[in-house]
Amino acid sequence: MRLLGTLQNVIVVTGIGMQAKVGVPTTFPAKLAGSGQVQNLVVVHGVDSDGRAFGDVTDLPVKVYGLASSILVPFIEPEPSNEPREDGYQLVGGTSFAVASVTGILATHWSANPSWGAKEIIEKLHADAYPRTKDGVPVAWTGVRRGPPRKGWGGGR
Repeated sequence: MRLLGTLQNVIVVTGIGMQAKVGVPTTFPAKLAGSGQVQNLVVVHGVDSDGRAFGDVTDLPVKVYGLASSILVPFIEPEPSNEPREDGYQLVGGTSFAVASVTGILATHWSANPSWGAKEIIEKLHADAYPRTKDGVPVAWTGVRRGPPRKGWGGGR
C-alpha cells in the first residue's frame, strides 16, 4: 500500500465502513486517511435516497458521499430478507455501492480530462458534490435524477 500510495497517477477509493464510529474509520485503507501515506485517497460514506448520511458523521475523514440505499439491481440470488419484485429487480444498499459509483465518476472525469492529474480529478469530484438536504453532506453528483424512470430506461420520465 505504501508504494501504491506514492504513485501520482493512481486514485485509491475506499469506503469508511458502515460501522464507522465518530472519527474512527473501520476499514483499510480508510484508516490511513490524513496520515499522508496515501496521497490520492478518497474515503466514501453512504447516504440514503434523500441524501441523509448514515449515522453520526462528525469528524469522519469523508469529503464526499455516495448513494448507498434503495439501489435497484437485477435479482440474482434469493435471500430471506430481500425478495425480488415482480419485474425481476430488487432494492439493495451499502457503502460498497457508494464506493463503486464514486469510482465510476472519478474514472469518467479522468477519461474526459486525460491531461489532468489525480489531484485535479479529486478536486472536480469534490467541487461537483452537493448537499441534497439542508445542512446535508456533500453527495457525489451522478447526473442521474432521483428515482427510476417511470417508463423504463428508454421511455423517458
